[in-house]
Amino acid sequence: MPVYNVEKYVEKSIKSVLNQTMKDFELIIVNDGSTDNSGDICEKYASIDNRIRYFVKENRGVSAARNFAIKKSTNSQYITFIDSDDWIEFDFYEKVMKYINDNDLDVCITGYIIEEGKRSFINLKKKKSSIMNSSEALIEIFKSRYYTGTLCDTFFKKNILLELSLVERLRYHEDFLFKVECINNSNKIGYFPLYKYHYLMRSTSASHTFSRKNLDVLYRRTSNQREFLKALQTAASEGCTF
Repeated sequence: MPVYNVEKYVEKSIKSVLNQTMKDFELIIVNDGSTDNSGDICEKYASIDNRIRYFVKENRGVSAARNFAIKKSTNSQYITFIDSDDWIEFDFYEKVMKYINDNDLDVCITGYIIEEGKRSFINLKKKKSSIMNSSEALIEIFKSRYYTGTLCDTFFKKNILLELSLVERLRYHEDFLFKVECINNSNKIGYFPLYKYHYLMRSTSASHTFSRKNLDVLYRRTSNQREFLKALQTAASEGCTF
């Protein structure tokens, strides 16, 4: 959980994680140089729940905070992310981990609900759960029909993340690039549309759709360029534009 000046939201976010029906996890909170009371709130919960590991760093952005948290992860087999202004439903982790273990997945995508003012809605199509290989999952992420490039609705096998890192110099779409690279390095990807992650849409919220200007960066970073291009061409042939 990267934290930066979210004193209005972070307590709800932390409590939604601590109140999960699945109790065996670690919550790594990285205070990315907050100048409001966010740090005090984080310290309060870290002092009363030993599942929280709390770190304070100078402000370098959300990607640097996420990269730092990945490296600090200890005994976890899987890693997921939560933004400090979002929240999750109480049985989210338990249900996802059961699906992951039942199907021996490398990556699991669960979908998210957008919270905007008084509205709660899903802006994507829905379909039944499915298991995909990396090529199939890449095609769907480029189409953005059922899921997008956001990281927070996705669970990753830890050993895949340790070989990669988010591009810290990018201001936008760094999560999309990272998710595509993770999928490209995976064998078995699950789509499990629970929609139990609540994404707070604010004026500062970034878009999760793909930007063509980052295509060259993504292509250079990917370890399997042939599969990447194949998926891109298939998506384009089915009406996806870049």
